[in-house]
Order: sequence, then structure tokens, then C-alpha cells
Amino acid sequence: MAGLATLAIAALIGVAAVVLWPRGDARLTGTPLGETAAPDFTLHDAGGAPFSLQQFRGRAVVLTFLYTSCPDVCPAIAARLHDAAGKLGSAAAKVVFVAVSVDPEGDTPQSVAQFTHEHGLDALGERWRYGLGSRDDLAAVWHAYGIGAEPQPAALAALRPDPSRPPVIDHNAVLYLIDRRGRERVLLEPDVTTDALVHDLKQIAGD
Repeated sequence: MAGLATLAIAALIGVAAVVLWPRGDARLTGTPLGETAAPDFTLHDAGGAPFSLQQFRGRAVVLTFLYTSCPDVCPAIAARLHDAAGKLGSAAAKVVFVAVSVDPEGDTPQSVAQFTHEHGLDALGERWRYGLGSRDDLAAVWHAYGIGAEPQPAALAALRPDPSRPPVIDHNAVLYLIDRRGRERVLLEPDVTTDALVHDLKQIAGD
């Protein structure tokens, strides 16, 4: 009987271990993406240097879509990326932050440099890239990641408190987390907490 009791206790511990230590992307926040290959692309940064997504293999990537004159969600995302980068600890070197412009006409090397500096992202050095390109180049990336990007109609622009400001771009403000093997892991909403983002990045960077 003692032997059966021991086996029963061991079985219960095993069940508890499964409950307490889930495997796979159940550990991650956000919408699972099935570990499909992330579409590659090549753009250039504010300094004119080309870069591709593929060159970051071996590191986790946060991929998002921004524009520098955005009045609300883009600055909030940039602030969250900055905060997350500062909380990664020993995993920091294993994570790259990539933004793709959704405003090919309005985002210039100068505006990107200013946006980067204002949000402290220049401190990340080569671990921060803001992708620029022609409308066709950028639209191909938007399409690959299911991103819509359209300026608000002029009629709506006239209703803004300051119609002289650059147009508002309606776009999907999301964050893709891509693992070290170039696979899409989860999709996060822009209001994800910094702690949740850091948790996911540490998991992916260590996989």
C-alpha cells in the first residue's frame, strides 16, 4: 500500500508540474502566431544604411510600425520599447527593436533622428532600427504583416485642433515578437504592459 501511495503522490506532483509550468507559447502574452517564418524585408535606416530582418537571426526582434508625427499611440509604443530595453538585464544584447515607417512622405531622416532622440532610443545603438523606404518598399512590408496605413481624409483633418499639423495616419499599431530563428511567435497590442513585454522577450531570447 505504501508503494501505491508513493506512486499516487508522484503522479499528483507530475500533474501539478504540468499546471504550474506550461510549455510552448502558453508562457507568452498575446496572440500566438504559430511559429511561422517572419517575412524578410530590406529597408534603410535614418543614416541611409540598408538593413534586413534576416540579419538579426540569433536575436529576438520586436517589430512594430510607427510614424514620427504620430500624436498618440506611436510615442506611447516608443516609450514602452525604451522602458522594456532598460529592464531586459542580461538578455538585452539578445534583443533588437525594429520600427517600420507607415508614413513614407512624412518620415524623413531628420524626423526619425529627432523621434529616436526624444524617446531615448538612440541609447540602444545598433539594437534600434527605424526602417525607411519608398512607398512601394514600405507597402510591401505592410502587406506582408497585415498592416493598413492610410492618411485620414482631408475632411477629418479639418476638424483637428491644429489642421496645419501633418496628417494623421490610420494604421495597425501592433508589436510582432520574432524569435532567434526568425519565427513569428506572438502578436501584442500597443497597450501591452512593459513587464509583459519584457517577460515575453526574455522567454523568446532564451528559446
